Amino acid sequence: MAYEIPPAPHEYVPPPKARNRTPAELAWTGKLTIAAGALVFIGGFAYFTRGGAMAPAQAFVMMLPLFLIFCAVGGAIWKQGADGIGPMVAYLSAAVGACGAVAAWLWGK
Repeated sequence: MAYEIPPAPHEYVPPPKARNRTPAELAWTGKLTIAAGALVFIGGFAYFTRGGAMAPAQAFVMMLPLFLIFCAVGGAIWKQGADGIGPMVAYLSAAVGACGAVAAWLWGK
């Protein structure tokens, strides 16, 4: 049975550490995430209203939770860094649940 021999202690190279991001970099990343969400929302809305047989209200309610997810994650990164994403989960689940209830009501008509 062959196995690899571990490197000698003097040959060990520790893994690189992630660098700390500056507030300006975090703000740029958050704004870029929100802008990407806006593009996805606009593109999805246009696709579902023009390409499918979906009413504009249905397409809006269907794409709104995804846009809210992008905005919440982008805003959390913008204001608090990666540590801010955790508290957003509760708010997102409530918002997505509300949008799901409205969508079920719209489709049930």
